[in-house]
Amino acid sequence: MTMLVNRAIAAAVTGLQYLLLFEAVLLSAVVLYGALYWLVMPLRLHDKPIFLDYSDRATTGSATGTVDFLARHTQWDPSPLTNVERLNTKVLKAGQHYKVGLELQMPTSYINRRIGVFMVHTTLLDEQDNELASSARPAMLPHTSALRKGVGMMFAWPLHLAGLRREEETIYVDCIDYYEENALHPLTKARVTVSSGRVQFYSSSINITPQVPEGELLRLIRQSFPSFPFPVGYLSLESCWTDSATDARQPFLHAQIQIPCPLATKKSIGGGVSVEYSD
Repeated sequence: MTMLVNRAIAAAVTGLQYLLLFEAVLLSAVVLYGALYWLVMPLRLHDKPIFLDYSDRATTGSATGTVDFLARHTQWDPSPLTNVERLNTKVLKAGQHYKVGLELQMPTSYINRRIGVFMVHTTLLDEQDNELASSARPAMLPHTSALRKGVGMMFAWPLHLAGLRREEETIYVDCIDYYEENALHPLTKARVTVSSGRVQFYSSSINITPQVPEGELLRLIRQSFPSFPFPVGYLSLESCWTDSATDARQPFLHAQIQIPCPLATKKSIGGGVSVEYSD
């Protein structure tokens, strides 16, 4: 009886050790992947607010806003008596890929929930208002169950009463991806049209981010860290059985990390963990 208890305790301790090792490897992989992501991935290049015009919604049923990336002012029309400064530099770099997206802050109102899905039309223009690219994307206010809303209000009601927090949801719409800048017709403006003029927004903005293809991103990671084995990639676990010195069969946890870096083939680092380097 005592032998069985000791073996059970030893198995529990061994399992706990493997569990802690797995958590340490997984945590290090997440932290290092996040560090690589922020070092390699580009930040937003342009982020401008866009104000939708609802004045024609009675006739067109939609709301439209146009933003000029070369203007220092934001969506107001100057008169002939007003001097408006414009930037002479180009917005984007020719030959580079970019992603255009919209960030919409919507109140969780009854009207927005009744509208449901609406369409967002995005058009990229040059200086002469020639169309460079266009897209149509569906969007909607995310669904929130009564339970989630009640629990959130129960903990956040002091912030709502003090006016420090609004009942809103922020949604991001991917409008155009892998857009390549044309040197002969550079991008200068963007026009956004919402299909329903009844949709309510607290604010909206359009942003442009340089887009790196997946193969190019992997190449940048390899060039940045050519000889240091970061556990970035796939972490696979398998539960198997092995024979111990006493010929007793015990559960054994094996962790395998695949690192996208051509350093070696496969290497065991002990503790049931092996590292495999692959292209």
